[in-house]
Amino acid sequence: MALLNTKSLVAGAVLALTANPALAQSDETALMKRQIASLEARVEALEDRLRVLEQSPPQQLSRTFTEQKQELDEAIDLGEFAIRRFFDIMKDVEEEAQRRQEAE
Repeated sequence: MALLNTKSLVAGAVLALTANPALAQSDETALMKRQIASLEARVEALEDRLRVLEQSPPQQLSRTFTEQKQELDEAIDLGEFAIRRFFDIMKDVEEEAQRRQEAE
């Protein structure tokens, strides 16, 4: 909608320029002043939003550091358990292979 209004204002300014250069200059100046006022209003609105965001407390993390550390510790413990279990299985396999070899 604003784009259509701007296009019609520009078209009117071009038409006025061809008819009366002095009038066209004042229309163009008025158009620019309206556009500047619109942009200033948008900047002010953005600054207001930014001010509100800066004054609000930061969002808390979903998990605290302690919870994250505990989760990491649990993951490391699980990894350690898996590695120990794997080596135990490998030891059993080697012992079984040795027994078979001795039996032959």
